Amino acid sequence: MGVGRNSCHAKRRGFTLVEVIITTAIIGIVSAVSIVSMSGLKVKREVEGNARIVAAVIREAQNNAITGKNIRGATCTMNSNPAECAPCGFEISASGNSYIMTQSNADLSGGGTCSAYGGGQSVLLTNGVTISNQKVRFVVPRAEPKTSMDADLDSGSIDFVLSKGAVSIHVCVYPLGRVEERPIGSVDCN
Repeated sequence: MGVGRNSCHAKRRGFTLVEVIITTAIIGIVSAVSIVSMSGLKVKREVEGNARIVAAVIREAQNNAITGKNIRGATCTMNSNPAECAPCGFEISASGNSYIMTQSNADLSGGGTCSAYGGGQSVLLTNGVTISNQKVRFVVPRAEPKTSMDADLDSGSIDFVLSKGAVSIHVCVYPLGRVEERPIGSVDCN
């Protein structure tokens, strides 16, 4: 009788309750860690994507200043004849969750003075990303960067900071016109 009983137990295979509980706990911990990591990556990608777009718009304003191209939505308010009106500068203004590229025009028939910046269309940043209150101007024809007070950017930089939560990226404009996106973890543009 004893031999039959031992052979019956020897054939039974399976997991004990302790093994099942430990395996379930390990799977739960690994899942929780991976979900937290993925949500952090999502925020990082959202901020990086918006930073790339802002840097591209700044470069577009530079290119418009070099080529003298009019931006869509900009009109010459000083003169009804578009042939006597030419762009003389482009500005990127940012604050809160939006930015706008505007254009200043010169009335060629009235001495060539530049008007106030206008035109353009405000663009919202996506996914709750915010941007620092900052401006940069590029003057026709050499696209020299200027501060919001129309002063030459002789040293330092203009720093657009995009952020969401604890994630921040700097878009820097340097005196010679270089536009650079600083990686996450960089202190600032200098």
